Amino acid sequence: SMLQVFERNPDLARACAAEAEGICSQYAFSYYLGWSEAVLGWAMAQRGAAEEGARKIRHGIERMKSTGAQLRLPFYFSLLAEAYQAAGQTAEALASVATGLAFVNTNGERWAEPELHRVHGQILEQTEQRGEAAASYQRAREVALRIGSPPFVRRAEAGFEALQDTSEAPR
Repeated sequence: SMLQVFERNPDLARACAAEAEGICSQYAFSYYLGWSEAVLGWAMAQRGAAEEGARKIRHGIERMKSTGAQLRLPFYFSLLAEAYQAAGQTAEALASVATGLAFVNTNGERWAEPELHRVHGQILEQTEQRGEAAASYQRAREVALRIGSPPFVRRAEAGFEALQDTSEAPR
């Protein structure tokens, strides 16, 4: 299901995560139950149930944290920020990005940092803060290049290019 999140395919992510959720519930795999909830929540948010999806992601994150694990939390907070953004909850989306970046700085898990900056750019773009959005997309690209993540480089560049295209479009 995580591969499907990376591929931005909410339907397959949902199907895989639902199967994982059943197995994890049956065998009491708490961490991965939280993980499957987070993925299910992301898929829900991508398909129009943003508020419910955000609640599910938040619950999944809390379940994972209750096991003492912090693995992948920066990435899950990027998913939560996307869900809040889709729900029109800008303050919560920005807070989720900030929390994700705090975990990056706390545990040194940098692989999801470009996604946090990219989502931050999306949120800023949605709130008409175009200059700040461009800076976030550029930061996402820089970090993705530094850590060697071509897919995250492409996502950051796509966000920046889309921002530039709308800037040049006649109003």
